[in-house]
Amino acid sequence: MAEFTVTVIDTVGIQDYIFGSNNLKQNIGASGLVNFVTHEMVYEELKKIGKTNIEKN
Repeated sequence: MAEFTVTVIDTVGIQDYIFGSNNLKQNIGASGLVNFVTHEMVYEELKKIGKTNIEKN
């Protein structure tokens, strides 16, 4: 039987974090952090354990 690793990232409810400031620079920074955590970090960790078939863009 094949072994699979499934990764699910829940980003529901993060709008308060991203838009918690009226400062555009902070909004862009928060958005960038969310992207990093939900894409870059996940990809790198899955790649380390050799359990991904996702190609990085």
